[in-house]
Amino acid sequence: MPLRRFVCRLPVLALALVVALYGGVCAYFWIGQERFLFRPQILPQDYTFRFPWSYEEVRLPVGGGIDLDALLFRAKPSKGVVFFLHGRLGNLQNNCQGAGLYLEQGYDFFSFDYRGFGKSGGSITAEPEFHDDVSRAYEWVLARYPEEAVVVVGSSLGVGPAAKIACAHHPRHLVLAAPYTSMLDVARDWYPVTRFLPDLLMRYPFRTDLYIGSCTVPVTIVHGTADDQFPIRYAERLSRLLPPGRCRLVPVPGAHHDVRQTAVYQAEVRQILSGTR
Repeated sequence: MPLRRFVCRLPVLALALVVALYGGVCAYFWIGQERFLFRPQILPQDYTFRFPWSYEEVRLPVGGGIDLDALLFRAKPSKGVVFFLHGRLGNLQNNCQGAGLYLEQGYDFFSFDYRGFGKSGGSITAEPEFHDDVSRAYEWVLARYPEEAVVVVGSSLGVGPAAKIACAHHPRHLVLAAPYTSMLDVARDWYPVTRFLPDLLMRYPFRTDLYIGSCTVPVTIVHGTADDQFPIRYAERLSRLLPPGRCRLVPVPGAHHDVRQTAVYQAEVRQILSGTR
């Protein structure tokens, strides 16, 4: 190719390269979202959970021959149940370590592992499927407890699904620990390159900001001021989406992402479950 012709084609070649790179980034982001969002730890099916409290292990069928593994801890006597949705890491063994806080207040504690977590079958492939699993688990709980005795708690990734299920129903209270506004916002903060990608590429938007706007139940948000995963501005924005008096925002000075370990969070939960909040 003559040099002059090659030089003339340089802008076209450069543009083609940019388009190819952009398309590659889009494809990588689309295909790899499960790996970015979910970090499950698989357990063998014969694994025996180790807790200082007695529990009942439950298998929840969700269709397609897939069962989800769930645990129900019972308080004696019981005033109701905490429906807990955990974050993106681990499994029930580590995510139920805080069950004692709720049991001490006379509340049963129910949680389940998402698809591919712990002893749950299948794998997460779509957000609607994820929410459908949460709905099936919530229906299982409602078949055993009056809804006015149900407190929904979402932590980290579990915040979006917790807000969606609680705001579509009428539990006694919704507690959000270290929330996010949406995974769109999280992706932009964690991976700045995603700011240049179409929103439609996010297959798991988990729009807490949209779910919570229609909430008619009392909401308590607890968030650490030093959270370096989900900045507290997410919680502040969510609290402004609810009418005055509907939402209580509790900042925890100096606390990081696992705010449930703090004395402030635990005191809030005790007040909510005792009926003084």
